[in-house]
Amino acid sequence: MSEYHTEGFVKTVSTDVKEVRISIEAASTYLFESKEKNEDGSSRRRILLVTDDEDNAKIYVENIAFKLKKNELTALLIAKANHMKVRLSVDEKAIEHIPLVVSKLEML
Repeated sequence: MSEYHTEGFVKTVSTDVKEVRISIEAASTYLFESKEKNEDGSSRRRILLVTDDEDNAKIYVENIAFKLKKNELTALLIAKANHMKVRLSVDEKAIEHIPLVVSKLEML
């Protein structure tokens, strides 16, 4: 089964008893501006999630939420504080569920 991934910098972190939710500022290779415009006339930005072979891609709104396990909270806070780039991987079977459930977190 293939995985989709994206890279960026942790923008927001929120937590509850069981899980952590984050949003990211996508790295330039995974971020693009669509032809659609916001109400203020600015371009809408989108995030790409691509497979390793780069044959398939999914497009999401810029502020899409990612869900991770609670035990990854410390790593995420360190990544956010130090502006570290992260790679988030999502299994193909979970790619259509929002928030996107992260199967693998890597610090780059």
